[in-house]
Amino acid sequence: MNILWTAFEILINIFQGFAFCFYTYKYLNFGGIKDFLHNKGTYYSIALAGLITLFNYVTIFEHFWSLIYAVFLFSFATHRLKGLFMEKVFSAIIPLLLMIISSAFVSNFMTILFKIPLEAILTQVCIERFITIIITQLLVIYTFIVSLKILKKDRQENMLTFREWFLIISVFIISIIISAFLNFISIDDSIKNKN
Repeated sequence: MNILWTAFEILINIFQGFAFCFYTYKYLNFGGIKDFLHNKGTYYSIALAGLITLFNYVTIFEHFWSLIYAVFLFSFATHRLKGLFMEKVFSAIIPLLLMIISSAFVSNFMTILFKIPLEAILTQVCIERFITIIITQLLVIYTFIVSLKILKKDRQENMLTFREWFLIISVFIISIIISAFLNFISIDDSIKNKN
C-alpha cells in the first residue's frame, strides 16, 4: 500500500506542477497545449513537480515555502513567456494563492466532516486524505478555469455569461456560509475545551 500511496502522491505533484505552469502560460499567452509544450512547459512542469515532491517530504504544509514555487513560476514566465513584468509576477502568484486557499478550505472542512485531526488529513495514509486530495485538485481546476475567464476579460470569447456569473456568486455565498459555519464550530469547540 505504501508504494501505491507514494505513486499517487507523486502523480498529484506532477499534476500540480503541470497545472501551475499551464496556468502561468495560459494567463500570459493565448495558445493551446501544443504551444505550452513547445515553450519548454514540460521541463518546467516536471522540475516544479520535483520541487513540490521535495517540500512535501520536508514539511506538512508548504504555506511559507510556496514562495519558492512563485519564484520558480516567475522564472518560467520571465525566460519563456511574453508579457509585462507585473503580469508575470501576477501569473506566478495567483495559481499558488488559489491552491493554498482551496487546500486549506477543503482540509479544514474534511477534518470537521470526518471528525479527525487536521494532522491526520495532512499526514496519514487513509481514505479521508485521499478524498481530501482529490476534492482539492478538482476545486483547484475549477478555480483556475474561472479565474482565467475573469482575468483574461480583454478577449470577448472569454467573457463570462450571466449563468456563469450566477454560479460564481452562488459558490461565493455558499463558501461564506460554510466558512462561518466552520468558525462557529471551532469557537464552540474551543469554549467546550476550556470548560
